[in-house]
Amino acid sequence: MATKPAENRKQRAEKLDEQRRRLLDEPGVYIFRDGDGRALYVGKASAIRKRVTSHFAGKGTGRGRGLSPEMLAQIDSIEVIVTETEAEALLAEQQFIKRNRP
Repeated sequence: MATKPAENRKQRAEKLDEQRRRLLDEPGVYIFRDGDGRALYVGKASAIRKRVTSHFAGKGTGRGRGLSPEMLAQIDSIEVIVTETEAEALLAEQQFIKRNRP
């Protein structure tokens, strides 16, 4: 019996919720990937957990941080690269974007 699309969405949402709960409040870079592993979005943060959570909150912090429903529907996983400082996070983000052009 094939899995229904609604079940797939629910499973993906549960997986993303679990990934977000495990994120650290450390500086670094986060990458939202689709089901094929392609980078959809790359961002940097001084506190990764807070920043990633703001994307899924819709309204964010009043500065347009929520992602579109279309983008949210494509996210299958969250990859994180923890850095020592915010400056390192900025450099890592720039390098990743140059190499991968998400």
